[in-house]
Amino acid sequence: MTGRERRLYPALFVLAACIAGAFILIKCMEVIRIASVALAAAYLLSPAVSRLERKMPRSLAVLIVYASLILVFAGLVFLVFLPMISELNGLDVHAARAIHSLQALSGRLSDALDKRGIAPDVFDTLFGGLGADSAKILPMVISAVSGMAGFLANALAALALSWFFLLDWERLSLRLFLCVPSGIRKKVVTAFLSVRRELGQYLRAQSMLILVIGVITVAILWLMRAPMPVSMGVMYALLNAIPYFGPLIGIFPPVLSALSVSPANALYTAVALLLIQQIDNYFLSPRIMGAVSNSGPATILLAISLGGALFGVPGMFLALPALVTAKSVYRVFTLPKA
Repeated sequence: MTGRERRLYPALFVLAACIAGAFILIKCMEVIRIASVALAAAYLLSPAVSRLERKMPRSLAVLIVYASLILVFAGLVFLVFLPMISELNGLDVHAARAIHSLQALSGRLSDALDKRGIAPDVFDTLFGGLGADSAKILPMVISAVSGMAGFLANALAALALSWFFLLDWERLSLRLFLCVPSGIRKKVVTAFLSVRRELGQYLRAQSMLILVIGVITVAILWLMRAPMPVSMGVMYALLNAIPYFGPLIGIFPPVLSALSVSPANALYTAVALLLIQQIDNYFLSPRIMGAVSNSGPATILLAISLGGALFGVPGMFLALPALVTAKSVYRVFTLPKA
């Protein structure tokens, strides 16, 4: 065997090992994602378990925390998810009615413009094609609901895995920290504790905001006899959690849904949602945004835009938690040495 062959065989072996490792990583990506979510859930739930552990065994504390989570999850399924599925069964009918109302409005606008000598072709083109596309709406929503069902299945798997992480959290976290180089280990531990505190505060506050806005919106839409009040209220409350962009995007689905009843109902719905936005802007959000109060509007907008560009709407939701995490880690690592 020549010297060139002796050098070539190890290189080929390393290349084959890298290809096999990449193949295994791609195939196991879903498992890795679930394990990462489970680890993050255990990380965020560990303070609650630690507080309960002062009065009872750790296994019982973990059981109480997870029983509470299961009750919350069951409540969301029965109060939100199942009514949404029931409402979405009639989405095609509401979509057809809304498009018919839009076409009627466009016809009136075209007539008004035609009387003034203005060509109305642009409105005819815009609203005329909506009828052909309305049949595509229901399959898109069914696909979204299926994706939500898959997300819930993965969330349950991650929750079950995080149970075992929490039972042995002390030893697990110690082993993870021992993998960190000793020179920065102290700051890494401090950063983890800081992120858990600040991110936990933000997530609790944001969840409360979504709950309050969702209940108010669903109640108002139901009182106004708007179609699909639960689905539209939940969608608006979730999108409202995205600063600046969210409330502007979230107002359109409920208004278009209300348009299937009448233009007047759509107008009243728009006014009601604008009122809810003012309540949120002046009374609720200032308390919720405390975790990122040191970030200027430009920083928040940049984070949301970057998250949206990378991961779409989920990235916009994750932008602020990521910003809170990054600010907390940066603050710990830039502190002067004592």
